Amino acid sequence: PDEPAAQCGPGVALGVSGNITSNTTWLTGHVYVVTGNMVVNPGVTLTVPKGSVVKFGLWNWIDVNGTLDLSTGTGADPIFTSAHDDEMCDSNNNGGTTQPVAASNGWDALYLELGSNVLGSAQVRHSWGGLDVYNAGSGTLSPTIGGWVFDRNVSGMTLTISGTGDVNPTIQNNTFTANRDGLVVRAIDPADTGAARPTISTNTFINHVRFPIFLGATAFPTYSGNVFTTSGMRGIGLSGAWHQTGTLALVPGSNDVPSSNMPYVVYERWLGDTSPTLGGRVTVTCECAAEYM
Repeated sequence: PDEPAAQCGPGVALGVSGNITSNTTWLTGHVYVVTGNMVVNPGVTLTVPKGSVVKFGLWNWIDVNGTLDLSTGTGADPIFTSAHDDEMCDSNNNGGTTQPVAASNGWDALYLELGSNVLGSAQVRHSWGGLDVYNAGSGTLSPTIGGWVFDRNVSGMTLTISGTGDVNPTIQNNTFTANRDGLVVRAIDPADTGAARPTISTNTFINHVRFPIFLGATAFPTYSGNVFTTSGMRGIGLSGAWHQTGTLALVPGSNDVPSSNMPYVVYERWLGDTSPTLGGRVTVTCECAAEYM
Protein backbone atom coordinates (compact mmCIF):
# COMPACT_ATOMS: atom_id res chain seq x y z
CA PRO A 1 0.00 0.00 0.00
CA ASP A 2 1.02 3.64 -0.48
CA GLU A 3 2.85 5.21 2.46
CA PRO A 4 1.24 8.36 3.90
CA ALA A 5 2.92 11.72 3.39
CA ALA A 6 3.44 12.41 7.10
CA GLN A 7 4.66 15.79 8.34
CA CYS A 8 7.81 14.76 10.21
CA GLY A 9 11.10 16.61 10.07
CA PRO A 10 14.04 15.50 12.23
CA GLY A 11 12.90 15.26 15.85
CA VAL A 12 9.45 16.69 15.08
CA ALA A 13 6.34 14.73 16.18
CA LEU A 14 3.34 15.12 18.48
CA GLY A 15 3.64 13.23 21.78
CA VAL A 16 0.51 11.68 23.29
CA SER A 17 -0.29 9.58 26.37
CA GLY A 18 -2.95 9.04 29.05
CA ASN A 19 -6.70 8.45 28.98
CA ILE A 20 -8.96 9.77 26.22
CA THR A 21 -12.10 10.80 28.07
CA SER A 22 -13.99 12.67 25.32
CA ASN A 23 -14.33 12.32 21.56
CA THR A 24 -10.98 13.21 20.00
CA THR A 25 -9.84 13.62 16.38
CA TRP A 26 -6.13 13.66 15.60
CA LEU A 27 -4.74 15.84 12.79
CA THR A 28 -4.59 14.47 9.28
CA GLY A 29 -1.17 13.55 7.95
CA HIS A 30 0.71 14.03 11.20
CA VAL A 31 2.99 11.75 13.20
CA TYR A 32 1.94 10.95 16.77
CA VAL A 33 4.33 9.30 19.22
CA VAL A 34 2.72 7.36 22.07
CA THR A 35 5.10 8.13 24.93
CA GLY A 36 2.99 6.50 27.66
CA ASN A 37 0.19 3.96 27.58
CA MET A 38 -3.20 5.21 26.38
CA VAL A 39 -6.79 4.17 27.10
CA VAL A 40 -9.81 5.09 24.99
CA ASN A 41 -12.61 5.15 27.57
CA PRO A 42 -15.98 3.41 27.06
CA GLY A 43 -18.41 5.50 25.01
CA VAL A 44 -15.59 7.65 23.61
CA THR A 45 -14.32 7.78 19.99
CA LEU A 46 -10.70 8.32 18.96
CA THR A 47 -10.49 9.24 15.27
CA VAL A 48 -7.15 8.64 13.55
CA PRO A 49 -7.54 9.92 9.97
CA LYS A 50 -6.08 8.31 6.89
CA GLY A 51 -2.57 9.53 6.14
CA SER A 52 -1.59 9.53 9.83
CA VAL A 53 1.30 7.68 11.44
CA VAL A 54 1.20 6.59 15.09
CA LYS A 55 4.53 5.56 16.62
CA PHE A 56 5.05 3.86 19.98
CA GLY A 57 7.84 3.81 22.52
CA LEU A 58 9.13 0.50 23.86
CA TRP A 59 6.25 -1.66 25.19
CA ASN A 60 3.69 1.16 24.92
CA TRP A 61 0.12 0.39 23.89
CA ILE A 62 -3.34 1.80 23.17
CA ASP A 63 -6.26 0.06 24.89
CA VAL A 64 -9.59 0.67 23.14
CA ASN A 65 -12.71 0.34 25.29
CA GLY A 66 -14.76 2.73 23.14
CA THR A 67 -14.49 3.28 19.37
CA LEU A 68 -11.38 3.55 17.20
CA ASP A 69 -12.32 5.27 13.92
CA LEU A 70 -9.73 4.75 11.15
CA SER A 71 -12.11 5.38 8.26
CA THR A 72 -12.16 9.16 7.87
CA GLY A 73 -10.32 11.18 5.24
CA THR A 74 -8.61 10.10 2.03
CA GLY A 75 -5.31 8.48 1.18
CA ALA A 76 -3.46 5.57 2.74
CA ASP A 77 -4.65 3.83 5.88
CA PRO A 78 -3.11 4.94 9.18
CA ILE A 79 0.10 3.19 10.21
CA PHE A 80 0.81 2.00 13.76
CA THR A 81 4.51 1.28 14.23
CA SER A 82 7.58 1.60 16.44
CA ALA A 83 9.26 4.89 17.29
CA HIS A 84 12.39 3.30 15.80
CA ASP A 85 10.74 2.87 12.39
CA ASP A 86 12.26 5.46 10.05
CA GLU A 87 10.60 4.31 6.82
CA MET A 88 8.04 7.12 6.93
CA CYS A 89 10.11 9.75 8.72
CA ASP A 90 12.88 10.18 11.27
CA SER A 91 10.83 11.14 14.32
CA ASN A 92 13.55 10.04 16.77
CA ASN A 93 16.16 12.24 15.02
CA ASN A 94 18.83 9.57 14.61
CA GLY A 95 19.60 10.06 10.96
CA GLY A 96 16.75 8.25 9.28
CA THR A 97 18.52 4.92 8.90
CA THR A 98 17.22 2.64 11.66
CA GLN A 99 14.69 -0.16 11.51
CA PRO A 100 13.25 -1.76 14.65
CA VAL A 101 13.37 -5.41 15.59
CA ALA A 102 9.99 -6.18 17.15
CA ALA A 103 11.33 -8.83 19.53
CA SER A 104 13.86 -6.45 21.09
CA ASN A 105 12.62 -2.87 20.70
CA GLY A 106 9.05 -3.17 19.52
CA TRP A 107 5.91 -1.70 21.03
CA ASP A 108 3.25 -3.81 22.74
CA ALA A 109 -0.08 -3.87 20.91
CA LEU A 110 -3.26 -2.12 19.87
CA TYR A 111 -5.93 -3.69 22.12
CA LEU A 112 -9.63 -4.06 21.39
CA GLU A 113 -11.50 -4.81 24.62
CA LEU A 114 -14.99 -6.18 25.29
CA GLY A 115 -17.48 -3.49 24.29
CA SER A 116 -15.11 -1.77 21.85
CA ASN A 117 -15.67 -1.00 18.18
CA VAL A 118 -13.30 -0.38 15.29
CA LEU A 119 -14.14 1.37 12.01
CA GLY A 120 -11.90 1.11 8.96
CA SER A 121 -8.47 -0.49 8.70
CA ALA A 122 -4.80 0.22 9.31
CA GLN A 123 -1.29 -1.11 8.89
CA VAL A 124 0.39 -2.54 12.01
CA ARG A 125 4.16 -2.97 12.08
CA HIS A 126 7.05 -3.88 14.40
CA SER A 127 5.00 -4.79 17.52
CA TRP A 128 4.78 -7.73 19.88
CA GLY A 129 1.05 -8.42 19.74
CA GLY A 130 -0.13 -6.48 16.68
CA LEU A 131 -3.88 -5.97 16.87
CA ASP A 132 -4.93 -7.83 20.03
CA VAL A 133 -8.63 -8.70 20.36
CA TYR A 134 -8.62 -9.12 24.13
CA ASN A 135 -11.54 -10.54 26.12
CA ALA A 136 -11.12 -10.26 29.89
CA GLY A 137 -14.85 -10.65 30.53
CA SER A 138 -17.60 -13.26 30.35
CA GLY A 139 -19.31 -12.03 27.18
CA THR A 140 -18.40 -12.56 23.53
CA LEU A 141 -16.10 -10.20 21.63
CA SER A 142 -16.86 -10.32 17.89
CA PRO A 143 -15.38 -7.43 15.87
CA THR A 144 -14.97 -7.53 12.11
CA ILE A 145 -11.36 -6.99 11.04
CA GLY A 146 -11.04 -6.40 7.30
CA GLY A 147 -8.50 -4.77 5.00
CA TRP A 148 -5.66 -4.56 7.55
CA VAL A 149 -1.95 -5.17 6.88
CA PHE A 150 0.13 -6.89 9.60
CA ASP A 151 3.81 -6.55 8.76
CA ARG A 152 6.96 -7.63 10.66
CA ASN A 153 5.40 -8.13 14.08
CA VAL A 154 6.09 -10.90 16.57
CA SER A 155 2.37 -11.75 16.31
CA GLY A 156 0.52 -9.96 13.53
CA MET A 157 -2.87 -10.34 15.16
CA THR A 158 -3.63 -11.87 18.57
CA LEU A 159 -6.86 -13.28 20.00
CA THR A 160 -6.55 -13.26 23.80
CA ILE A 161 -8.71 -15.28 26.21
CA SER A 162 -8.59 -14.03 29.80
CA GLY A 163 -11.52 -15.64 31.62
CA THR A 164 -14.70 -17.38 30.51
CA GLY A 165 -15.65 -15.19 27.53
CA ASP A 166 -15.18 -16.10 23.88
CA VAL A 167 -13.33 -14.26 21.12
CA ASN A 168 -15.18 -14.74 17.82
CA PRO A 169 -14.05 -12.12 15.29
CA THR A 170 -14.59 -12.13 11.56
CA ILE A 171 -11.14 -11.83 9.99
CA GLN A 172 -11.36 -11.19 6.26
CA ASN A 173 -9.40 -9.66 3.38
CA ASN A 174 -6.30 -8.93 5.46
CA THR A 175 -2.61 -9.33 4.60
CA PHE A 176 -0.24 -10.98 7.08
CA THR A 177 3.38 -10.72 5.98
CA ALA A 178 6.82 -11.42 7.49
CA ASN A 179 5.60 -11.76 11.09
CA ARG A 180 7.04 -14.36 13.44
CA ASP A 181 3.51 -15.81 13.58
CA GLY A 182 0.64 -14.36 11.58
CA LEU A 183 -2.48 -14.93 13.71
CA VAL A 184 -2.11 -16.20 17.29
CA VAL A 185 -4.65 -17.43 19.86
CA ARG A 186 -3.45 -17.32 23.46
CA ALA A 187 -4.81 -17.61 27.01
CA ILE A 188 -3.47 -15.46 29.84
CA ASP A 189 -3.80 -18.38 32.26
CA PRO A 190 -4.00 -22.10 31.35
CA ALA A 191 -7.17 -22.25 33.52
CA ASP A 192 -9.03 -19.68 31.36
CA THR A 193 -12.00 -21.54 29.91
CA GLY A 194 -13.09 -19.24 27.10
CA ALA A 195 -12.52 -20.10 23.46
CA ALA A 196 -11.77 -18.44 20.15
CA ARG A 197 -14.04 -19.31 17.23
CA PRO A 198 -13.00 -16.85 14.52
CA THR A 199 -14.16 -16.86 10.92
CA ILE A 200 -10.98 -16.59 8.81
CA SER A 201 -11.63 -15.90 5.13
CA THR A 202 -9.88 -14.52 2.03
CA ASN A 203 -6.72 -13.47 3.87
CA THR A 204 -3.16 -13.72 2.56
CA PHE A 205 -0.47 -15.20 4.83
CA ILE A 206 3.04 -14.91 3.42
CA ASN A 207 6.64 -15.37 4.51
CA HIS A 208 6.26 -15.94 8.26
CA VAL A 209 9.20 -17.04 10.39
CA ARG A 210 7.12 -19.77 12.03
CA PHE A 211 3.40 -20.33 11.59
CA PRO A 212 0.82 -18.41 9.57
CA ILE A 213 -1.69 -19.33 12.32
CA PHE A 214 -0.88 -20.56 15.83
CA LEU A 215 -3.61 -21.88 18.15
CA GLY A 216 -2.10 -21.73 21.64
CA ALA A 217 -5.40 -22.07 23.54
CA THR A 218 -8.93 -23.38 22.92
CA ALA A 219 -9.71 -22.37 19.33
CA PHE A 220 -11.93 -23.73 16.59
CA PRO A 221 -11.70 -21.40 13.58
CA THR A 222 -13.50 -21.83 10.30
CA TYR A 223 -11.52 -21.18 7.12
CA SER A 224 -12.28 -20.29 3.51
CA GLY A 225 -10.46 -18.71 0.58
CA ASN A 226 -7.18 -17.97 2.37
CA VAL A 227 -3.76 -18.07 0.71
CA PHE A 228 -0.74 -19.47 2.58
CA THR A 229 2.75 -19.06 1.10
CA THR A 230 6.36 -19.65 2.23
CA SER A 231 6.19 -19.74 6.02
CA GLY A 232 8.83 -21.55 8.06
CA MET A 233 6.25 -24.00 9.46
CA ARG A 234 3.78 -24.81 6.71
CA GLY A 235 0.86 -25.75 8.90
CA ILE A 236 -1.37 -24.57 11.76
CA GLY A 237 0.41 -24.66 15.14
CA LEU A 238 -1.23 -26.21 18.23
CA SER A 239 -0.29 -25.82 21.89
CA GLY A 240 -1.70 -24.87 25.30
CA ALA A 241 -4.61 -26.00 27.50
CA TRP A 242 -7.96 -26.61 25.78
CA HIS A 243 -11.24 -26.47 27.72
CA GLN A 244 -14.07 -26.79 25.21
CA THR A 245 -15.22 -29.41 22.74
CA GLY A 246 -15.00 -28.65 19.05
CA THR A 247 -13.64 -29.53 15.64
CA LEU A 248 -10.36 -28.54 14.01
CA ALA A 249 -11.65 -27.88 10.51
CA LEU A 250 -9.92 -28.53 7.23
CA VAL A 251 -7.70 -25.62 6.18
CA PRO A 252 -7.58 -25.32 2.39
CA GLY A 253 -5.50 -22.82 0.48
CA SER A 254 -1.81 -23.74 0.65
CA ASN A 255 0.16 -22.42 -2.33
CA ASP A 256 3.18 -24.35 -1.08
CA VAL A 257 1.40 -27.68 -1.49
CA PRO A 258 -1.08 -27.25 -4.37
CA SER A 259 -4.40 -29.08 -4.02
CA SER A 260 -3.55 -29.92 -0.41
CA ASN A 261 -5.02 -28.95 2.94
CA MET A 262 -2.76 -27.43 5.60
CA PRO A 263 -1.72 -29.87 8.37
CA TYR A 264 -2.02 -29.14 12.08
CA VAL A 265 1.33 -29.21 13.88
CA VAL A 266 1.59 -29.93 17.62
CA TYR A 267 4.38 -27.57 18.63
CA GLU A 268 5.98 -26.07 21.72
CA ARG A 269 6.05 -22.45 20.66
CA TRP A 270 8.55 -21.11 23.23
CA LEU A 271 9.93 -21.96 26.66
CA GLY A 272 7.08 -22.47 29.10
CA ASP A 273 4.52 -23.60 26.51
CA THR A 274 3.37 -27.18 26.59
CA SER A 275 1.88 -29.53 24.09
CA PRO A 276 -1.94 -29.35 23.98
CA THR A 277 -3.76 -30.68 27.02
CA LEU A 278 -7.50 -31.32 27.22
CA GLY A 279 -9.26 -30.28 30.42
CA GLY A 280 -12.19 -32.26 31.83
CA ARG A 281 -14.39 -34.19 29.42
CA VAL A 282 -13.32 -32.36 26.30
CA THR A 283 -13.29 -33.84 22.81
CA VAL A 284 -11.38 -32.29 19.94
CA THR A 285 -12.13 -33.72 16.51
CA CYS A 286 -9.58 -33.16 13.76
CA GLU A 287 -10.68 -33.19 10.11
CA CYS A 288 -7.03 -33.13 9.20
CA ALA A 289 -3.57 -34.51 9.03
CA ALA A 290 -1.58 -33.86 12.22
CA GLU A 291 2.14 -33.77 12.96
CA TYR A 292 4.14 -33.52 16.20
CA MET A 293 7.26 -31.37 16.52
